[in-house]
Amino acid sequence: MSLEGGGEGILDLATPGCAFFEFSYFILLLLNDQNSLFFTRINAMSNSDKKYLSISDSLRNNTSNSKESNNADFSTEADEDVTSLVVLSVIFQGHKMGAAYYDLDKCHLHLLPDHVETSASYSILRLLLKQAEPCAIVTSCRTDENILSILKQINNVSRPSESTNISFMSPPLQDKLHLLPGIDFALEACRHRLQNLDLPNMPKNMNDVERKIYFSSLIDFTNMCMVKAAGGLLKFINNSPFGPCLDMESKRVSSISTLTLKNVVQIDENSFRALQIFQEERHPSVYKSSSGIKEGLSLYGICNKCKSAIGKKELKRWFLLPSNDPTLLKERQAAVKYFISSKNADVMSTLQGSLKHIKFLPRIISRMKTAQASMNDWQSLYKTVYHAMLIGEICRSRSSSLEIFNQISVTFSSDLFRIASLLNKIIDFEEYAKQNHFVVKPGVDSELDKMKRTYNGLPDFMTQVAYQELQDLHPDIQQCSVIYLPQLGYLLAIPATDEMKETKNYSIPNLRFMFIVNDIVHYKSSNTKKLDALLGDTLCDIYDKETQIMHKLQDIILEMKEVLVGVMEYASKLDCLIALAAVAKENNWVQPEISNDGELTVIKGRHPLQEMCVTSFVANDTYSGGYESRIKILTGPNSSGKSIYLTQVALITYLAHIGSFVPAQKAKIPTIDKIFTCMYAAESVSVNLSGFLISLNQFSDALNNATGHSLVIVDEFGKDTESVKNVHISESGLALLIASLNFWIQKGSTSPHIFLATHFLSLNSFFPVCPLIKFQTMDIIENEDLVFLYQLVEGVATSSFASFAALKAGLPEKVVRRNLQISETLKAREPVLPEESSWVHGRLKKYSDIFEKFSSLDIEVDNLQEFLAFVKEKA
Repeated sequence: MSLEGGGEGILDLATPGCAFFEFSYFILLLLNDQNSLFFTRINAMSNSDKKYLSISDSLRNNTSNSKESNNADFSTEADEDVTSLVVLSVIFQGHKMGAAYYDLDKCHLHLLPDHVETSASYSILRLLLKQAEPCAIVTSCRTDENILSILKQINNVSRPSESTNISFMSPPLQDKLHLLPGIDFALEACRHRLQNLDLPNMPKNMNDVERKIYFSSLIDFTNMCMVKAAGGLLKFINNSPFGPCLDMESKRVSSISTLTLKNVVQIDENSFRALQIFQEERHPSVYKSSSGIKEGLSLYGICNKCKSAIGKKELKRWFLLPSNDPTLLKERQAAVKYFISSKNADVMSTLQGSLKHIKFLPRIISRMKTAQASMNDWQSLYKTVYHAMLIGEICRSRSSSLEIFNQISVTFSSDLFRIASLLNKIIDFEEYAKQNHFVVKPGVDSELDKMKRTYNGLPDFMTQVAYQELQDLHPDIQQCSVIYLPQLGYLLAIPATDEMKETKNYSIPNLRFMFIVNDIVHYKSSNTKKLDALLGDTLCDIYDKETQIMHKLQDIILEMKEVLVGVMEYASKLDCLIALAAVAKENNWVQPEISNDGELTVIKGRHPLQEMCVTSFVANDTYSGGYESRIKILTGPNSSGKSIYLTQVALITYLAHIGSFVPAQKAKIPTIDKIFTCMYAAESVSVNLSGFLISLNQFSDALNNATGHSLVIVDEFGKDTESVKNVHISESGLALLIASLNFWIQKGSTSPHIFLATHFLSLNSFFPVCPLIKFQTMDIIENEDLVFLYQLVEGVATSSFASFAALKAGLPEKVVRRNLQISETLKAREPVLPEESSWVHGRLKKYSDIFEKFSSLDIEVDNLQEFLAFVKEKA
């Protein structure tokens, strides 16, 4: 479904319709109900002033009074659509965001799969709010304050205008943001609510297991944030928050669809694993399972040549959210092309040297707000600002044709110089490290310098005071000293005499006894009191003054935090672009052409991961769309390279949509909205679905949601289907595949780009002449041995050569021979009989020898003991 607003595109949706792909219904629905998958267009008015019309007018206008009323509070222009009423639910868990929204006018539930939201500005959330334009927002009361602040900003901006008659407005519409208890978003309860929906076209009288299978074909329940958001939204709607005007029919969900954010290529977590875009490897020790995670051999792993932690984080965000915005992709390609050039190698190297010193600042800024910044925080901030200044100078001195250079030149302003200058002039990092507290350099504050000079001269001065005190004491006291203790001030310390120890009398004339520690008696004298009045608590005063200066410095820096946030944003992007340039230069990748004509062309394409694992890689061409067929069916022997070619096409298309160069001689890539894969079924006890049902759900997702701008990769669909009564095993899976291909063929030129590998070699007989389908195979040389050429050619394979692959895999030759016997028997439609056992033959031979020996035995002449020994030996 396409949802558009006045003046700009709002949302791209794919409507799953009512097709149900459970195995028992699959063939029937695809053959008889293909037209049940439909696409509609809804026009929404973008004028926010009309969003807060009264419920009776904006929902339906179904009464005659509302149609005939001339009241200004309810009137609209003759041909003007009313903005759809949308209720949005958003849930965050960790760095993942899932959402769902319900259209009250269409009774349609839209689901947004989990997205990783790592941007400090919450760009995905803002994009969703901008595109959905909800009239009410629902979330958990446990949501983070930063997210709530964004939602509250939307709430305050979108309040009804004064001209709106709010007396006719339901209270929930007067306050858009609704915080619900966390229990309303409990995962199991939310899953239960979704599985108990009553959709209009779903099969009737289904039990719980059948419902679970049915809804798993419509909803990916592994997206936990999405499931929680949808479940909480359903409870919110069912509680009738919009007042009595919302009847029960309006609470009914008529259909469910998957929501795609504008300019974001949709790709699910299963496809990330199947295409090996990400490959996390955990430490074998359970004690390091949380921290001992590293990236294995993956596309992200080979492209991650970022020098900074923020760059690596931003690059992962690019990989998780590939874009189909041609302008953005061309900007990134231009930057990659610039850095690949040999004449710019020095610039690239210098920028990388500075980028590795750019640190993650948001955490430091948050600690500054609470005055908890450590020495490492101040040092990291200084290094970041200093190297950001260098990056800014380099970008300003270079070509202004690159957008990233222009953005850095503007963002990396003189505020950075001011921050660096303040940090350099104020903080004494060397003394900071020695004293383990914030230390201010001399010359910053004259009063502080005076206090420090006084404090530094105290030892000599206190020695003089102690000498004077000793002159006034009894001759029996041979030594004394003046010490300083915080809170107590200056004290006279005198070693206890023998008489003091015996009598426990520590009183001395003109001195006030304070305490005794380790035979050292401490007193207050008139001179120490004068010192208290004159010098006071000097060290604490120094600390207080330096803390005061630190707070002022923090306030000044926090006032300029926007430039620091800009440094984070653009430095991380620059790091990503240089990383993509480095990997492109290292592996000889080329700049693809991004087009909107739907034509996919790759000349001499290579698999970015496979070519690193082999000594030589055979490149292949790819053509789809335009004058070429959109559906490619690959056949060929096992291990001939079909799966590698499929993932190669997907990865080249994917790389083009993150702005990277691609491994090919030449490439023209159309803008893609979704990438679907049906090639990896990760079975799990928690999912409680078989491998076939998981594969079927993936294929169902592609059938329901793929558009003419989508890419579908299918590897051996139907290989694990079971036999139906009186139907051969392979025929069951073949029927599913034929029905699905027919569905796509009927779409004509709006069919997605489909690359399908299969071992159903008879498939070509069902599509003898079809311009949308082309059969291809991997070329081989078949002599005494089988030689794989890994070259894609037109045609259909004659055999899958499973026996050859089995021998290469190390299976016993006897097992392979038996496999060939069974295969020939099945082809002839003859019953498979058990193989005669060599063990049986051996036993029969022994029994035959015993029988012959016994037949020729003459009990009167022959030795019976020898005969019994013979029998024993044979037995």
